Amino acid sequence: MSTMTNGKESSCACESVHHEWLQQLFAYYRRISPSLLLENKGSVARDHLSNERTYLAWLRTSLSIITVGVAITQLFRLESPNDSNSLHDMGRPLGGAFLGLGIVFLLFAVARYFHTQAVMAEGKFPATRGIVIIGAVGIMAVLVAIFVIVVTIL
Repeated sequence: MSTMTNGKESSCACESVHHEWLQQLFAYYRRISPSLLLENKGSVARDHLSNERTYLAWLRTSLSIITVGVAITQLFRLESPNDSNSLHDMGRPLGGAFLGLGIVFLLFAVARYFHTQAVMAEGKFPATRGIVIIGAVGIMAVLVAIFVIVVTIL
């Protein structure tokens, strides 16, 4: 069944079926979606988007730390394993430490994102200091360990 509207032919039955299908899809998505629906008063949307950008920055940092771990592991493999002053055996533990630290950063990022989102939904904002301190101490410990190993073996 088709009708003429402003010189254009349209199929009403097809459009209504397509429209109903989309409505059903959106209704199903709303039921299973883990998203919070908040009223956008003041800076609510801006704050939540900022929280998402912060999560992505933590994710980028964790991936960078993991990349450093892989690079250290590969770099230490380049040295000849026959040397008496070889750093060959230290590459895996040091690289593994960076990999573990990157995974911890990613877990912190997820925890911080959801915690901040829940608190902002209540109209408050958490000033997080613990994660930053733990992350800085963890990276510093691994860097000091690398320095000590390289200086004592060479």
